[in-house]
Amino acid sequence: MEAKRSEADRRSNLEGRRYMLGDRRRDLERRIAGDRRLCYDRRMMMRDRRALAQRANDMQL
Repeated sequence: MEAKRSEADRRSNLEGRRYMLGDRRRDLERRIAGDRRLCYDRRMMMRDRRALAQRANDMQL
């Protein structure tokens, strides 16, 4: 069971890293485009990610 969870954790870590990379590229594209919503989007995304992490913690307990 423990091994299975660590495998899942590793997979979600990889996906998270891939997501962050794609995210950074989008940020650059937006900045080049001069999109003013960037700061707002980033803040909302961080809040959503924190909520997701909290939900995952609650499910493990």
